[in-house]
Amino acid sequence: MEELIVRSVINLSVICLLGYMSQHNDLFDERMRRECLYAVGVVALSIIAETLSVVFVAPNSVHRLINMMSCVVGFGLSPLIALFMINAFRREHTKLRWPVLLPGLVNLLLAILSPFYGLIFYVSRPNVYGRGPLFFVYVFAYLFGIAVFLVELLRTREVYRSGNKIILVGLVLLTLFGTTVQVIMPSVFLSWSTITIVMVLTYTYYVDLLEKHDAVTGLLNRRAYEKRLLDLQSEGRGWVIIFDIDDFKAVNDTYGHRYGDFVLQSVARIIRESFNDVGFGYRIGGDEFCVLSTSGDEQVIRDANGRFIEGLCRARNDDDRIPWVSLGHASYNASLGLDEAVEAADRELFVFKRAHKEHEVQT
Repeated sequence: MEELIVRSVINLSVICLLGYMSQHNDLFDERMRRECLYAVGVVALSIIAETLSVVFVAPNSVHRLINMMSCVVGFGLSPLIALFMINAFRREHTKLRWPVLLPGLVNLLLAILSPFYGLIFYVSRPNVYGRGPLFFVYVFAYLFGIAVFLVELLRTREVYRSGNKIILVGLVLLTLFGTTVQVIMPSVFLSWSTITIVMVLTYTYYVDLLEKHDAVTGLLNRRAYEKRLLDLQSEGRGWVIIFDIDDFKAVNDTYGHRYGDFVLQSVARIIRESFNDVGFGYRIGGDEFCVLSTSGDEQVIRDANGRFIEGLCRARNDDDRIPWVSLGHASYNASLGLDEAVEAADRELFVFKRAHKEHEVQT
C-alpha cells in the first residue's frame, strides 16, 4: 500500500506540473489550455480514486462508501481520458461527435448505477471489490477510446505533415501495455503510471509539432524549412517551388492586418490543396511560401502549379481584394545543388511577377 501511495503522489505531482505547463504555454490558444486542464483534472481524479479504493478497505460502512465512490469515479472517467486528450490537442475548434463519445458515456452511466446493481463492479457488505457481469462494457469503452486516440493521432500526423510514425505507435502500444497488465493482474496498479507517462509524451510530441508550424497559416515554418533543406542535401533529386504574394504590404495598409491574415490563410490553403500529394508546404517569410518536393517528374510539379493558379483564380473571383501570387520552380540534382535550385526558383518567380505586372499595365 505504501508503494502505491508514493507512486500516486508522484503521478499526481507530474500531472499537476503538466497542467501548469499547459496553462503557461504560449503555443496553446485558450481552447487548448482549457481542454488540457480538463484532461489533467480527469486523470488526477482517477488517480486519487484508485488510491482511495486501495486505502479504505476496512470492513465498515464508511470505508465501503468511500470504496464505492472511488470505483464510480475510476471506472466512469478512465475510458474518457483518451477523448479528453484528443480534444486538448486538436487544432480544430470543434468538439468530438456524439457517436465517438457514446461508449464512454454509456460506461459512465453503468458505473454510476453499479453501487446499486453491481453492473460493472460491486462492493460487498464486507467491503470486498469484485467485477460485475457488465465489466466487459468498461473494457470495450476503454479500448474504443484508445482506438479513437490512435485514429486522431494518425489524422494529426497528416494535418501537421509529420512523417514520424514510431512515436505515435509507441504511445498507443505503451497505453495498451499498461492497461492490459492491470486488467490481467489487478494488484499491479500500473495503468495510471502508464497514462501519466503517455500524457507527458503526448504533450511533448504536440509541442514539438506546434513549434514547427506557423500559427497563422498552419503550414510548416521557417525553422522546419531550414531543417528540411539540410535533410534534403542527401536526396538524389527533387523540386523547389517558391511563392510570393504581390503587393502584400499594400493589402495590409489598405484593408488592415486582420484581412492580411485572411489572405495568408487563403494562399496557404490553396498551396496545401494543390501540393498535398507533391511535397511539404512552408511559410518562409512574411508573404513568402515554399514547397519542397522529392518528386523526380517535372510534369507533376507543373500540374500542381496549374492547380494552384486555378485555385487562386477561384478565390480572386470570390473576393477581388485577394492579390495575385507569383511563383517559380527549379529542380535540384547531382549537378545543381539545393541552394542553387532555391536561387533559380527565385529568379523564375521574379520573371513571373514582372510578366504579370506588365500584362496588368497593358490591360
